[in-house]
Amino acid sequence: MYTIDVSIKDHFFRWEGRLNRLRYIKRTLIIIALSIALYLITMTAVFLLLAQTGGNNTALNPIQGMLFAGLGLITLLFIPLHVASWMLMIRRLHDLDVSGYFSLISLVPFVNIGFIIYLLCKQGTDGDNTYGPDPLGPAGVCAPSTYGQGIQHTNEMASTHLDIRPPAAQTGTHAQEAE
Repeated sequence: MYTIDVSIKDHFFRWEGRLNRLRYIKRTLIIIALSIALYLITMTAVFLLLAQTGGNNTALNPIQGMLFAGLGLITLLFIPLHVASWMLMIRRLHDLDVSGYFSLISLVPFVNIGFIIYLLCKQGTDGDNTYGPDPLGPAGVCAPSTYGQGIQHTNEMASTHLDIRPPAAQTGTHAQEAE
């Protein structure tokens, strides 16, 4: 059975298991938003540093030194975001029943664009595969974890989670009765 992610480490810093498309897209958007925010902070710090020095390479005063140190700190904060994006990519590849080593394709210029589109559009394998159980799981069933405390969820509860596949559409006699 699939175990629901409950912590930041489980969401972003784990390479084992599988990650379906919707959760991959949402988590990637979070990383992109944080990266943009850090980038804007970094550029603001650079412009402040340049405004303080007047654009010349003179010795730094204490305020400029603090800005420069802050710029270095912000740059270091990009490392966890980069690692998290690789972990998400590996888990998404696992959902496609492909080795995580294929994430190295993203280092090839121009090929990486098609690769990202593939990750965003390709449906994961149905059911269990080499890398674990289906992250969408059977309708109405949730694996015991610290989140659910071993409770078996109903279809109504399952549809509120993104970790569980929603109930199947009506088929057969039930569909004819609904018409």
